[in-house]
Amino acid sequence: MRKRNIFLLLAVTATGAIYLNNTSLLSGRAAGKPVVLPHRGLSQEFDSAGLEHGTCTAERIRPASRKA
Repeated sequence: MRKRNIFLLLAVTATGAIYLNNTSLLSGRAAGKPVVLPHRGLSQEFDSAGLEHGTCTAERIRPASRKA
């Protein structure tokens, strides 16, 4: 009986920890408009002209829009 109670306590604690780790209830809203980030899967298309080993393909997919 004691082993079962310890197991149940650990299972409930682990479930609660996983829930709290994945929930958005503890974070605030980000400022600004939401942005959809594309998955960099096999179907992602970008211009491959001039592509080298160290080229950042993320900048080719969505160029940086920095305000200087």
